[in-house]
Amino acid sequence: MLKILLLTMSLLGVSAISSKTFAGVADDIYPPRIEDLRFTQSSVIVDTANGSFVFQRNKFGMTEKKSAFRTAETNRLETVKKLESPEGTKWILDGGIEYHSMHGYCAEGQNIKHSLKLLGKKLKTYLPGCDSISALGMFHNQLWLGAIRQWELSNGPGSGIRAIDKKNSRLIFSLKPQRDLIDGFVKILRADDFSDSVWVVTESGIHKVKNAKVIEKWYLSEQFNKHGQAVLYASHKPKKSNPWALLFREAGIEDTRSVWAEVNSYHGVRDRLNYMYDEEGYHFRIDGLKMGDKIELQPMAASWPIEYGFLVDYFLNAIRTNQITNNVWSTEAFVCAFKDKRIMNFVRELQRNEINNAFEAGVRKFNTKFCVGIQSAIGMN
Repeated sequence: MLKILLLTMSLLGVSAISSKTFAGVADDIYPPRIEDLRFTQSSVIVDTANGSFVFQRNKFGMTEKKSAFRTAETNRLETVKKLESPEGTKWILDGGIEYHSMHGYCAEGQNIKHSLKLLGKKLKTYLPGCDSISALGMFHNQLWLGAIRQWELSNGPGSGIRAIDKKNSRLIFSLKPQRDLIDGFVKILRADDFSDSVWVVTESGIHKVKNAKVIEKWYLSEQFNKHGQAVLYASHKPKKSNPWALLFREAGIEDTRSVWAEVNSYHGVRDRLNYMYDEEGYHFRIDGLKMGDKIELQPMAASWPIEYGFLVDYFLNAIRTNQITNNVWSTEAFVCAFKDKRIMNFVRELQRNEINNAFEAGVRKFNTKFCVGIQSAIGMN
């Protein structure tokens, strides 16, 4: 998982660069976290933390964003309930069959090998010992295992997928990063009985598998559709995400139509925002200034250029609506880097309501202390 980073800014006109690809790591910022796949006769439904997106089977590409679907419309051959703990995972299949996996960990000088057990009996996984099992499914009496690799502060790419015969524990086939899969971060395995195939979700792609082969795969990015809504986009070649779609997602703006129209209405505003990669990871950039943080050549932390002030109300309204920030960047870093009195007024409102710096039930609240620090650094406090 990418660590929270401060929003920064780049030289005008400099295009985004990509990270060094290794072992199947994607070259783009990861799209919204996919939580599940569902299927109808005509569509594939992708459920994410930021809403559900619908791909039409006969025309993969731009999605349509939906808020809800009737469960009766969807279908799966086999469902798996995943219960995680710091040490490992319990996988509960239909019928109550339980598999237990223990994580592998080979960082910080340790050499802990993963394991998989059924009814206390250790099973052969055909994965490297340092991998951890990140996805499990049972399809036509084949046990499918997907992998990642756990590092000290994040997860790394694993060795792909292994399909094992349930009866004799024989390896049937393997799907590997780069050769078969877009990247080595296997997240979800789902059976689709409408097409008698298995769908594989990795960090930055979706794959359709049939007869032990990946018959189609799509790279995921975030783009705007013709209505101005930020949606998932699937393409057969890598496509860099629109930086504004990423920014709006991180800011918690769900309906992007109005703000995207306003961005396009101001001359010289839209194309100055970008995102780049350096030794610290991915971050936004605009006009060569680093927002929310002091750097050697700047007397104080940089703020948004004044012509971007129209974004303030959109950002603050989104925070008031859900009080949630995501896991890639710190929302406070770009929301609080405006030289605008509305920011500190908003902070004082939160402080009066005693919700600053609160972490409740896994939902991250807006960090007013951090915001005050940024406002002070840009001369607003």
